[in-house]
Amino acid sequence: MSFFKIIKKDFKTNKNFISRLFLLIVRLERVKVISKIIFPLRLVIINFIFNSEIPKSVVLGSGIRVPHPYNIIMHGNSNIGNNATIYQGVTLGSNEFLGNNSAPKICDYVVVGANSVIIGPITIGRNSIISACSLVSKDINENTFFKKKEYDNNIDVVKYLESR
Repeated sequence: MSFFKIIKKDFKTNKNFISRLFLLIVRLERVKVISKIIFPLRLVIINFIFNSEIPKSVVLGSGIRVPHPYNIIMHGNSNIGNNATIYQGVTLGSNEFLGNNSAPKICDYVVVGANSVIIGPITIGRNSIISACSLVSKDINENTFFKKKEYDNNIDVVKYLESR
């Protein structure tokens, strides 16, 4: 998908100016021709104003939704799928203190609730929802609702996502 199509999809998914600005700067930094020009802008806006850290090495799918782009920290090896939603205060990290530098993989259509921490070399399956304030340190299957440390597979995640 071309850069402009990705930006168009991001803008269609994110209705507010703040989210659009955040994603535009994150995306522009990945364009080699202007990366060095965007770096100071990213430093001021993303790191200092939004207090977020998303390294250039993070793989971001298209149509990412970031309703409140504040305090989002992502490990450089993180991978975010298409049409994922990341709320404020989310941390995607590694178990570096255990000698493991692998980061989480978030599949397509995943919703990660506010102030959640996803840590280690794990995969969050497609169409899953991670509730707010959850600590996730093991793989989550597709179509799963994860609440703190409890699994609940009794909801229809696909219908929930379609209703949003």
